[in-house]
Amino acid sequence: MKLARRDLFRAGAAVAAAASLPGWVRPAFGGNKPRNLVIVFQSGGWDQTYTLDPKVGVAGIDGGAGTVQTIGGIPVLTDPTRPNVTAFFQRYGSSAAVVNGIQVRSFIHPDCRKRMLTGTSSDQNPDLGAICAYENGKDLPVPYLVLGSSAMSGPMAAITGRAGTTNQLASLLSPSSAYPDLGGSLAPSPGFVPSSAD
Repeated sequence: MKLARRDLFRAGAAVAAAASLPGWVRPAFGGNKPRNLVIVFQSGGWDQTYTLDPKVGVAGIDGGAGTVQTIGGIPVLTDPTRPNVTAFFQRYGSSAAVVNGIQVRSFIHPDCRKRMLTGTSSDQNPDLGAICAYENGKDLPVPYLVLGSSAMSGPMAAITGRAGTTNQLASLLSPSSAYPDLGGSLAPSPGFVPSSAD
């Protein structure tokens, strides 16, 4: 599905408007069926000009080798040396949205992450997950479950549960990614190494 920038902004405005509705109106608006919002924040990724914002042949801009293909309505720079790009968009391109051009006013990764998650440059603001959990599930025991370290609850920390801060989930999925025990005063606890029972 190709999503124009204005459609993305309209959808965001609709979500914001729905979140601002009084609690007694929301069930009629969204139905009574329980729903979950799962946010996956993956640090890193493909270089924009090598994949998602191709600038083939533009002077002064480094770009990868390849051909611009439109897959699922999204222009993508593909090349046999990057087969995962082609495979990803062939599988998920029809349901993906690529947004190019968000101004984060920084090139420092932690600052950019903060802006992307909270919409602000403040360390004190909650991210989208915390806001949605608070607005739609504050009566639940733990409406916001964080399975990694990239989450910002701000003043909504009381509704947040964390499954560790050393990314044990990644270690369970890939034991070779387990964090080693650094020893000494640098490591507050031993690294997490999953057993066969885990």
